[in-house]
Amino acid sequence: MGPHARSLGEVLERKDPLVEEVQRFYEEHHDGIERARRARRYFYSYLTRVLQTRVSPGQAVLDIGCGSGHLLAALRPSRGVGVDLSPPAVAAARQAYGSAAMQFVQGDGSDPELLARLPGPFDFVLLVNVVTHLTDVQATLEALHPLCHPRTRVVIYSYSRLWQPVLRLAEMSGLKYEQPPESWIPPEEIGNMLALADYETVRTDEQIVMPAYVPLLSDLLNRYVGRLPGLSAFSLMYGIVARPAPVRARGPAATPTVSVVIPCRNESGHVRELVSRLPELPVGSEYLRTGRCASSSRRAGARVTPCAWAWRKRGARSCSSSTPTWAWPRKTCPSSCAP
Repeated sequence: MGPHARSLGEVLERKDPLVEEVQRFYEEHHDGIERARRARRYFYSYLTRVLQTRVSPGQAVLDIGCGSGHLLAALRPSRGVGVDLSPPAVAAARQAYGSAAMQFVQGDGSDPELLARLPGPFDFVLLVNVVTHLTDVQATLEALHPLCHPRTRVVIYSYSRLWQPVLRLAEMSGLKYEQPPESWIPPEEIGNMLALADYETVRTDEQIVMPAYVPLLSDLLNRYVGRLPGLSAFSLMYGIVARPAPVRARGPAATPTVSVVIPCRNESGHVRELVSRLPELPVGSEYLRTGRCASSSRRAGARVTPCAWAWRKRGARSCSSSTPTWAWPRKTCPSSCAP
């Protein structure tokens, strides 16, 4: 595990009032949530089976919002780490499943400082029914990158907004605990945030159109009828599986390059002055001039065609001479346009 393992049991205090409210809710209702899980075991069992098809046994798994650790243990990881806000839930997970291969951390799973203490990288990162409680989903996704390798899969499952009125009605009738403030984020928004955080979506799906257990009927609806075109939109859960974008997985370039576009027309003789006014750029950068060239063919009345060409400045950072060295990597242009 390395030196990170010494920090796994530490609790990192957070000042965010929304985080504190969510933590207080799960602390106060831990026993009731466990009773509700047993009462609705068909829903949780079906969701676990779905995730078992996504995560094969023997993988390194990070479960953010792990609760009492039931899902993480059911996935049979070779190395599992669970993170949860609720101290009672983490204590129950440690008592039931704690081992050298299964560790549980109490704290905010969206906190970059806490995530930096975890012994990554992981093969799978799970956020199951978690994104609705995050104060900044994109920042959390970005903070997960140090815990990923190029083949890591980030697995997100959350409730569909279509079911929001039904779940609110269940809360009002006492069939479900009234939840702390949530953001009902549609899958399209999650996909956009994943892209902004440098992830690529590799799979989307919808699951569970019948969360209540009715013998034979529930499995028939969830496994077959609910997968028919048009009917899957009525599913209670949506899922997204993503991976780190290839460029991000390879790591950032040591020195980025820049392309400067100069739109102009009839600037023969002035291009060098335009370029000289630009700031010094990294090695490999280029100035791209677009427009119509003023040449002898125009003066002769011939048809003038647009051209796009560029000079690439060599040794831009290290050049000690006031006159830069130029190369012509793209289409050539009439000599009157050259610097």
